[in-house]
Amino acid sequence: MRFYEVHEGQILIDDVNVKEISKKNLRSMLSMVLLGTLLFIVSIMDNIKYDNIQASIEEVINAAEAAHIHHFIKTQPSCYDMTIYEDANNISQGQKQLLTIAHRLSSIRDTDTILVMKDGNIIEQGNHLELMSQNGFYTELYNSQY
Repeated sequence: MRFYEVHEGQILIDDVNVKEISKKNLRSMLSMVLLGTLLFIVSIMDNIKYDNIQASIEEVINAAEAAHIHHFIKTQPSCYDMTIYEDANNISQGQKQLLTIAHRLSSIRDTDTILVMKDGNIIEQGNHLELMSQNGFYTELYNSQY
């Protein structure tokens, strides 16, 4: 996101150094998912669509599937119409995080690379399967929903 400039080495996106890309363009290509959760007292559907209100139902479901929360949603009596309570005590912390990830994914197109950051450093990267095989922080976060 270039909040800080690289002092050593380089970060490449499709073989282009990020220093050669304007911050505005770079940030339009990336999405940041924080570990903190921010959910509203609305349906799961509306929470996922919050920043992308024009998202279709199919896009919301695709985002939920990519965040690996779709199965949980489908097991709820009101599915995507389930309302999140004010203190979100009707879902686990892991489910809150996955809904937050689905929320961010609903506005992302054609990406499958996930960067896992901690204390400002990239600690893991890859797609879901690669990250799960590393059995690291991402795997812990993912498994915390069960």
